[in-house]
Amino acid sequence: TAVKERERIYRHLLTADASREILEILQNSMAGFIRDSLEESEKQGVELAGPIPLLSVYYSNGLATMTFFWAINGFRYSVEEMTLCSYNLLADIIPD
Repeated sequence: TAVKERERIYRHLLTADASREILEILQNSMAGFIRDSLEESEKQGVELAGPIPLLSVYYSNGLATMTFFWAINGFRYSVEEMTLCSYNLLADIIPD
């Protein structure tokens, strides 16, 4: 797959000194989507576990760290497995 072909590049990027910045970029890119999803869920009457800013940070950090782990450990799971896992973790906060 394309991910496997680029594994060496990803592994280098994610294990370099810049890895903290890359993790932060991943987290920030996911935070907006998650915040919007939480706001929509709240509008639909879903009782959230806490304030949206805290939950957004919690979920986006979890997803970013999971993605980082996936990359630095050799992409042992398929893109489909990662997508399904992410979806299942977020199913309670993403409105249908």
